[in-house]
Amino acid sequence: MFSVVWAQDAAGVVPANDMGAVIMSALPFVLVFAVFYFVLLRPQMQAAKDHTKLLADLKKGDVVMTDGGLIGEIASLKEAMVQVKLAEGVVVTVAREAVKTILSGDAAKGWDAGSKKR
Repeated sequence: MFSVVWAQDAAGVVPANDMGAVIMSALPFVLVFAVFYFVLLRPQMQAAKDHTKLLADLKKGDVVMTDGGLIGEIASLKEAMVQVKLAEGVVVTVAREAVKTILSGDAAKGWDAGSKKR
């Protein structure tokens, strides 16, 4: 009526004395995280740090481009807002974080020349 049943080790269970197998099974996860960090996270953190520095360095008279693509000269600065002069008599107020970049060289000169022609 009853037969003898032999116990068998469960498949995939690592014996406690085989630490090398545990390390080898965790290695792919560590490598994926390392690649994820160096390809995605680190560059994004560096870009955020650079943008924060750019926002701190803003001053009146800088020619800037906003996230929306508006290009103009900073007319005044407040703690969280920036007033940007787009053309003669046209001043808009944008959040300081909306400033994407400070233009320099030919890009800044081109904006300046364009506003004087109008």
